[in-house]
Amino acid sequence: MVVTVHDILQLPILQNCFILTGDAGLQNTVKQIGILDYEYTENMQNIFQPQELVISSCLFAKNNEALLFAAIRQLIENHISALGIKTIFFHQLSQDIISFAQEHHFCLFLFPTSLFFEDIITQASQLLHLEQNNQKMEKMVKELLSPQKQLEQQREIALSINPAFEEYSFAIYYQPKEESISLADLQNKWTMKPMPNNAVILYEKGLLLLLTAPVPFSTNPVQIQHHYQQILQIENTNYFIGISKINKGLPAIAQSIQQALFTTELAKKQGQSPLSFAQTGLYQLLLPTPTYEGLQQFSYITLQPLYEYDKKYKSDLFPTIICYIDNHYHIKKTAQCLYQHENTIRYRIHKAKELLQMDNNNQYFEEQLLIAVKIYQLYPFSLE
Repeated sequence: MVVTVHDILQLPILQNCFILTGDAGLQNTVKQIGILDYEYTENMQNIFQPQELVISSCLFAKNNEALLFAAIRQLIENHISALGIKTIFFHQLSQDIISFAQEHHFCLFLFPTSLFFEDIITQASQLLHLEQNNQKMEKMVKELLSPQKQLEQQREIALSINPAFEEYSFAIYYQPKEESISLADLQNKWTMKPMPNNAVILYEKGLLLLLTAPVPFSTNPVQIQHHYQQILQIENTNYFIGISKINKGLPAIAQSIQQALFTTELAKKQGQSPLSFAQTGLYQLLLPTPTYEGLQQFSYITLQPLYEYDKKYKSDLFPTIICYIDNHYHIKKTAQCLYQHENTIRYRIHKAKELLQMDNNNQYFEEQLLIAVKIYQLYPFSLE
């Protein structure tokens, strides 16, 4: 991600500026901001740096448009990104200047006399500093996701991103459907909320939100995402949204990120957004370089609701499902195996479908359970 002229012009202080050159130059990169008032010479190469956005009252030119035109030529030759003119001496420019700027993809804009240079520079500098920090954070996230990193290294990188990260985490990734949507605006909305244990990072072509807590979250990630989405007025129609599951341990922040990114890609392919990792079903097994732990996680997510239901109501859904899978979905054989009436088995299977929210798709239910049960039998783990 880079800061463009368009991003600068979206700053609150410049909301009322008037762009003279249309779309020309709006995508030019801006690396710093400078003032041109007295410094005009025939050679400004040593005054401003390439990709600098310049603001000026044009005091050096006053009402001499020819001198202003010469300065604009110099700025363009020096690869300046844009020129903002305070409306003291110039309230409009000739079509010759405007056309010349457009031909060279150079942005010219006017801003009112009520604005102070220092205030514009302050807001622009804050945005540029934020971008520098974003680049640093994006680099650390890529390091965190590197398959060569050991657990202790992942822990160190996670704490480098935010020393206040806690033990439990999940991630949300927002990817705009249109390039015209400003991620910087969305990031600014997030950063206005005090979130000391979390992080907001512009990553690749989206916004990555990392949420952590010292204890397991009392609300599931989908509901938390929906809460923030309403507060920030994020429309599902504008973003692909991927949500990870809750993971434990600082090194597992890498898992949270990977799950959110993976789920976002799946949301794009399926046209379903927001989408949570828990809703991806068998696709969880297609995560890049699936691990032993990753297989267990898929099985756990699928089977744990049945185990919890049995624990709470002293029922036998979980062993019934195990037996049902082992008997190749045969109701009569499952009933004989468990010494139960066939209707009892049918009721338990129906209840399991309801708990797993698969009651409208029998094939999907059987596919999910087959894989989950086989993993559980091959790699036993606690469902507590």
